[in-house]
Amino acid sequence: FRDLSKPMGALNANRLEQFKINYSSFDDPNIPKFFYGSHYSTMAGVVLYFLVRCEPFSSLHIQMQDGHFDYPDRLFSSVEAAWNMCTTNLSEVKELMPEFYCNPHFLTNHNGFNFGITQDKRKVGDVVLPPWSEGSPEKFISTMREALESEHVSAHLHEWIDLIFGFKQRGPAAVEAHNVFYYLTYPGAVDLNDIEDPSIKAATILQIAHFGQCPMQIFSYPHVERGNIPIQSPIRSSSSKGRFEMLWLVSKRNSLFPSPNSSNGNAVIAWSKSRRVMACSGAENGCVEVRFFDVQEGSSGVAGKETAGVASKSSLILSAYSLMAVLRAHTDKITCMALNDSVLVTGSEDCTVKVWRVFVKADMDAAQNRVLSGCIETRSLASLYGHVSKVLSVAFSANAGLVVSTSIDRCLVHSLDDGHIVQCFSLLEEKEKRLRGIRLCKYTGCLEKVYD
Repeated sequence: FRDLSKPMGALNANRLEQFKINYSSFDDPNIPKFFYGSHYSTMAGVVLYFLVRCEPFSSLHIQMQDGHFDYPDRLFSSVEAAWNMCTTNLSEVKELMPEFYCNPHFLTNHNGFNFGITQDKRKVGDVVLPPWSEGSPEKFISTMREALESEHVSAHLHEWIDLIFGFKQRGPAAVEAHNVFYYLTYPGAVDLNDIEDPSIKAATILQIAHFGQCPMQIFSYPHVERGNIPIQSPIRSSSSKGRFEMLWLVSKRNSLFPSPNSSNGNAVIAWSKSRRVMACSGAENGCVEVRFFDVQEGSSGVAGKETAGVASKSSLILSAYSLMAVLRAHTDKITCMALNDSVLVTGSEDCTVKVWRVFVKADMDAAQNRVLSGCIETRSLASLYGHVSKVLSVAFSANAGLVVSTSIDRCLVHSLDDGHIVQCFSLLEEKEKRLRGIRLCKYTGCLEKVYD
């Protein structure tokens, strides 16, 4: 772990000695002394440096470099190289960005940019990760997040807060902690309204915008320690099963069944884990008569009342207990479904994925264990877009608010909150593999493909 009581510039003792010499020898009547000529948080030097593989930062980077990417040797291409640069180079004191703890996307060259070849003949593409990540951006982010939530960091994070937001940001405490930056990086250091010369005022604004900014000082006293508050450490106490949730795209509860008339093709049938709710779609070339029975878990017989209905290829029948409802879900054949007791997700040859709320209203006779009366109602929650060919499989997590769907060329992850695409995986180069599902890390929100 890094020493959180020291700024990045003070981690290397040998380099710090040079910074201290620069500080003591600097003498300007108009500019206060400072240790570091660069900053830990800048638009070009930090944000565009680390996020160069992601839009819109890629385009902004090109704009900053007069229409092209920076030289390959100066791009972010290796975590180890970036760490060495920021702890040995006199002009680099970068801090990490939030993306290092939540977003593996910025570590891969998913847009296929041509970043060029370095002087040692190495092509710049995906970021080279530490050996412990085993080449997986998802594992790298997950481990970084676990370290951030560890007991060690929790016990020392207040020291870092003192440097960035607290009493060591300014004044004698900042000098003692070797935490003094160029004066224009501090909010309120200069009143732009007092600068009368337009050219000097424009240059000052430009320098402030590009040189970096310290946040507002929030605390003028040492931040309190976390204290002895029991928390669950993801590193020590969480099993793999507890840390991850699987969204299975291939499941026994989402299967193709031949229709009674073989010329009609296949119907799709699915049921919730509790077996309380079942659904069956129509078939390719005609309607399918569907009969449901209330099958008890672990029973070899049938109990309850039989229900029956007719479904066309773009509609489906929902059944719960002895209740039934027909839902006209799509404009073309339904190809896949996933559901629990209250949410239904459907995919279709019309290239859309739709999410429905299922309401089962039943008046039960507890003594006879049967339904006296009731109904099944549905309400459309979202229509999700992004596929250009028929949807092949769907899965969802009600807890995470995510819907996963696949077509022949892509796997899309949508947010249930707003219907926007959260992530897109290309499947074009993985035709020989069978995608079984998506693994969701509960601590980081990272998504990882799982194959047979």
